[in-house]
Amino acid sequence: PTLYVKLEDLAPAGIDAMSELDRITGARVAWDADVFQPGDSQLLLLRIPGEDSSRALIVGAHLDSPNSPGGLDDGSGSVALLEAARILDRAGVRPPVDTVFAWFGSHERGLYGSSVFANANAGLLQRAIAMVQLDCLTHPLDGMSGRLVSEAQSYRAFGDARVLLPDALAGLSARAGVSLAPLEIMGAASDNSSFDGFDVPSANTILLAEEMTEVHVDGHLHDPYDDLPLVELHRDDLADLASVVLSAVVELPRGSASLRTTPAKTGRAVFVASHTEAVHMTPAQMGALGMALAWEGWSLDVVPYGTPVTAAALAGAGLVVVPPVHDYPTPLSGGGPYDESFSAEEAAALAAYARDGGFLVLANGVARLRYGTTPADENEDWADLNAVGSGLGVTFEGRLLGGTQAAVVASHPLVAGTGALTLTHGNGLAVRPGAGRVLARAGSDAAVVLFSAGSRGEVLAIGDLGILGGRGAAPNLTFLRNLANYARTRGAATR
Repeated sequence: PTLYVKLEDLAPAGIDAMSELDRITGARVAWDADVFQPGDSQLLLLRIPGEDSSRALIVGAHLDSPNSPGGLDDGSGSVALLEAARILDRAGVRPPVDTVFAWFGSHERGLYGSSVFANANAGLLQRAIAMVQLDCLTHPLDGMSGRLVSEAQSYRAFGDARVLLPDALAGLSARAGVSLAPLEIMGAASDNSSFDGFDVPSANTILLAEEMTEVHVDGHLHDPYDDLPLVELHRDDLADLASVVLSAVVELPRGSASLRTTPAKTGRAVFVASHTEAVHMTPAQMGALGMALAWEGWSLDVVPYGTPVTAAALAGAGLVVVPPVHDYPTPLSGGGPYDESFSAEEAAALAAYARDGGFLVLANGVARLRYGTTPADENEDWADLNAVGSGLGVTFEGRLLGGTQAAVVASHPLVAGTGALTLTHGNGLAVRPGAGRVLARAGSDAAVVLFSAGSRGEVLAIGDLGILGGRGAAPNLTFLRNLANYARTRGAATR
């Protein structure tokens, strides 16, 4: 919990300047706040059918603020998005492609709203030519000047540093009289980053100062001054934000060149999140995994949380990834206690997929991971993944992997070029080797084991989901690229 206060509001206490703050020797605060996790969040969606329904464009902003007024972050993006929708409606303009306006909730807690949206709309994402986020205007500290930029993560870690979407938006905005500078970044930017793992070209529009070291420190965001009087100073910038959206909606789809830098999709991968409630343990926040798959020509589908996994959902998949079972069984989550687990029918469908020649990856762990790599709290449901593995000879044991690395102990394409895999400390579980081939060990315990299934199928058991986590140049990027390549080449061989 954070208490915000303006310097001006301290005048009754005799404080008129920053230099006088040290005169405060004590304070008494009466505070009534309900802060818990998980909590309820909402998003607002507006879909405008386009001339070409085979393609789509997503434009977004976020509705929430971190207990501050939120006039700029992200009231500015939310209002600009609403204004663009109003202008399109008044002008009677039908966009060239299906267009979705999305106002996401639960951004400040960790991009939860956009993550849920991305996981639940894989079909839309495969049609999407781009995702453009507005987050946000800021008011740089005195002495700093700001400029609008379009920031995006590239495939630099894979050898391609181009940011085609920011370049295209900059060109279109210039035609509308708006200066927008393309900017390559590493890691997450805003809600647009929830789409990186699905190979949707994405970019965030934000006002930055070149001399800023961090936008929340060198500008008025997440503080009590982020209110309407400050927004009033940025009327022109608000109009420019709306112009960026209108240019994206009306002009961007008319470009003839693809905004993707990855090859055409020739394979289908499926991420089974049916019983994984923590969205940070899915492709929405495990961007490097999704990008590695895209680089090898995989399209990515998600069986989202709450959707049973069936044989039909797995049909045609050359790779299926199953993360740990995870739920939030607290009274505050509503609906009474509950416990996620795979049904016998679901486990049978996954086992049949592997035995029929598929490549199944089971990745486990004892913690809820934030952003795919950072332990947040205990996951008591880790043993439930054994319901899937047991019929395939795979067992995750109740023993933690020690240390922060698993040494590669075999020669195999999956671990080529790697001497060790980085572990998430305190999360990984030992894998019982059984009849499998141990690829990596943490001490004496097997951490990664490859099993045969049927005559052609394979099951890769990974004791630590964190091995698959991260963004950009993730710690285990070579392994992720090997995984994507191996699944593709073995799929071609089995066909």
